[in-house]
Amino acid sequence: MNDGLAFLNQYFLFGVFVLGLLVIIATTLRKWNTQGEMNRYSIKEIVQIIAKKTGILILAILLSIPIFAVALHIVFDISFKELPKAVIQITEHITDGKFKNFKKELWLCLAWAFLPIFLAFIYFLKPPKGTQYGKAKWGKKSDVFKMGLNFNDGFTLGKAFGKQIKYNAPLSCLIVAPPGTGKTSAIAIPNLLNIKESFIVTDVKGELCTLTSEYRKNVLKNKILIFNPFGSDNNFCFNPFAKKIMEKLGIAEQMALVKEVANIIFIKENNHDDHWRQQAISLFVFFTMYYISKNGEATLFEIHRAPKKDWSEELNEDSIIEIAEKKALTGEDPNILKAFLKEAGDDKSLDMIIRDYARQFFATPANEFGSILSTFARFTNLFGDYRIQKVTDTMGFDYEDLRKENITVYLKTLEKDIPTLSPLIRIIIDSIAKNLMIRESKAADERVYMLMDEFVRFGKLEFLLELPAISRSYNIAVIFITQSYALIKKHYSEDDVKILSETIAYQVVFRMNNANSAEEIAKEIGDYTAKKTSESTQGTKFFGSISTSEEARKLLTAQDILNIPSDKVIILATGHKAKPILATANFYFKDSSINSKIKKFSKNG
Repeated sequence: MNDGLAFLNQYFLFGVFVLGLLVIIATTLRKWNTQGEMNRYSIKEIVQIIAKKTGILILAILLSIPIFAVALHIVFDISFKELPKAVIQITEHITDGKFKNFKKELWLCLAWAFLPIFLAFIYFLKPPKGTQYGKAKWGKKSDVFKMGLNFNDGFTLGKAFGKQIKYNAPLSCLIVAPPGTGKTSAIAIPNLLNIKESFIVTDVKGELCTLTSEYRKNVLKNKILIFNPFGSDNNFCFNPFAKKIMEKLGIAEQMALVKEVANIIFIKENNHDDHWRQQAISLFVFFTMYYISKNGEATLFEIHRAPKKDWSEELNEDSIIEIAEKKALTGEDPNILKAFLKEAGDDKSLDMIIRDYARQFFATPANEFGSILSTFARFTNLFGDYRIQKVTDTMGFDYEDLRKENITVYLKTLEKDIPTLSPLIRIIIDSIAKNLMIRESKAADERVYMLMDEFVRFGKLEFLLELPAISRSYNIAVIFITQSYALIKKHYSEDDVKILSETIAYQVVFRMNNANSAEEIAKEIGDYTAKKTSESTQGTKFFGSISTSEEARKLLTAQDILNIPSDKVIILATGHKAKPILATANFYFKDSSINSKIKKFSKNG
């Protein structure tokens, strides 16, 4: 018996460790399976919980040794120098009667030593915190890296834990900020002054260009291109059908590109018959492909003017004679456009599909053809402006230059010009995005940021909303900035909002003005499981019962989101929305280093 006790005594700490480990595994599995929560914890989370508790157990055991030594020193007045030898002797002879007269004192010392181990066991055995109704909680500093965020490099979302919260990956982000909350001063300007890679920027009112272009040019060494056809600072030329683009494409690719541009220009209207829009698109495709076939390129100005053009100089001699004879016979002025369409339908130098279009429109009755021409003119009217002609007759850069060099394109528009310029801006954004996806890229210095401020105001661009799901392989980071979810629904659809919410990596939410938008954010974050105490009494307050239960509570209610302080934002990461980060908005005017950059290099400075 004494030998057995001696064996147990010799391996006492090891036994405590094994027992503790069994308790850890049992309580962890209990937590895992509490109230049907088996699916709420991943294997990785279980391993992390076990590792954390095992670390606590080891720390408790390690603490017990010096506590036991100090207790021996106090009770038996053993010097610290002799303590190691004394501990060994006590461990070897505690069961053989040698320390019989001191057993009470020894057990007292062991009791003190066992205290941290006892507390660890209490911690392991405490009832698991319920998460049956949700486990939302505020994100901590340790969660930042789990969300793919960092404190050093990339696009800045806000400030928390004493540092800037950033992400450095080709992922997309949605900024939701009502007017006056600071989306420009807290998001757009600070990032334009810190990220050197290429940017495509929708710049409503021109503020971003004014405050950041000189700094990006002189310090970040960017080539600056400004689209501002109605202003004096335009140096941006864009022709989607330029020869250097068309000559790289086959006839099928050319026609696909022309149709894509046509669908952007001739945007669907809910209150108009879509038949005329579709016919106008076909006419646009015909004229564009005709010019490309004959000249190797086409311009938006000449496409717009094509129905009004005097085609007589391009008709062959037989057509001219036929027109003259008809005029002499009927006395009516000839329809030169119809004559041109007839001749184009027989022109074997053209692709057969182009000829099919020509024959189709030649055979269209006059009244119907007039409606098609009217619809065509209404949608393409913008391109008849000489100022627009000037910026769309040539192509000022290659799409690939955005990766080879650092280029910032400011699509600068005044409020009053947005309705007019929107078709052209949509073409520019769509063309750049699609051409950046011709080849994949992983190089950090080839990343292209698309800062789409007030993107919904430029009309529906379906491909833009598809980018977050596919842009990672092509090293494109799209930053969507809007005033509310309702605006996205208005110009796109409720399904589009859901798709965008599911495919973007991060959201930054400023104080909401709309209760519905606030409610949607609250739902995304979700609930946590709270304990509810109920007390019942019978006749007198001295007798009754107290019961506890669990219930779901919002981590953030819609009311909370409607009342976020003006200098705060909420950062949400996809896959971690139940752990929102409450951050401070990174206002440039509160950062002295950013302010000095603006004062030195802004056009106003």
